[in-house]
Formats: sequence, C-alpha cells, structure tokens
Amino acid sequence: GNNLVSGSHYRSEKVMEMVQTLSQDWKQLSSASTEKGHRLKEAWELQQFLRSTDDELAFVREAEALLSNDDIGRDLQSVRFLLKKHQQLESDLALHGEQVATLKAKAKQLVQDRHFDSGTITSKNRELNRSFSKLSGPTSERRQQLEDSLKLQQFLRD
Repeated sequence: GNNLVSGSHYRSEKVMEMVQTLSQDWKQLSSASTEKGHRLKEAWELQQFLRSTDDELAFVREAEALLSNDDIGRDLQSVRFLLKKHQQLESDLALHGEQVATLKAKAKQLVQDRHFDSGTITSKNRELNRSFSKLSGPTSERRQQLEDSLKLQQFLRD
C-alpha cells in the first residue's frame, strides 16, 4: 500500500485510507489478542490454584477422619501400630502444611495482582486455612491418647 501511495498511484488517497484502516484494525486485533491471552493465563492460574486447594481440603477431610478414630489399641502391638500410623499422619501434616503456606502466598499474590476472580480465591484460601488449622488440637489430643494407652499397655504387660 505504501509503495502505491509513494509511486503516485491514481487512487493513492483511497489506498492510504485503506492502509490506515488496516493498521488500526491490526492494532485492535493485537490488543484484543493480548487481553485474551492475559485472561486465559488468569483462568489457568485460577484452575491450578483451585485444584491444589481442593487436593489439600481432601487431605484435611482424610486427616479429620483418622483423628476422629476412637481406637486406642487393645494390646501393646496394636497401640504401637496406631502410634506409628499417627506419627506418619503428623509427618504428612507437616508436608501439607508447607503446601498450605505456598497456596496462601499464591492466593495473596493473585489478589494483589487484581485477579478477575479474587473473591473466589480469597474465600477458598480462607476455607483451607481454617480447616487445616483445626487439625492441630485433635492431632495433639490423639497423640496424647495413644501415648497414654502405650504406657498402660506397657504397665499391663510388665
């Protein structure tokens, strides 16, 4: 188009008009494409965050079920087994605690970046943090029950 205008084409005004229109349309398309890419990236980040949060919430539910078990063993061997299972749960809780902290930082970053679904991110993060922090008391109580049961079974054995 520019070659035709500079070459003094008999319809150079019309060609110049078409070149300008095409240039504007291209800028709009490029801008819309960039915005769409940004939205898709945000949507992907949201899905990643929600999937990870749901995984952690599923772990919390499993841990709650394990902690609500009233079985403290009927003999020394069963108490030791339950105590070993509980120690594994405590290790898992520590690892998942790190993941919860990572998700909390990610949620904070997404909200600071003005993510389009900040409300969902905030509420899901709040739910996860509340649920996870509620495990602390029952974990300690269960450990104490099992240790007391271990002492009793050792006493009864001796």
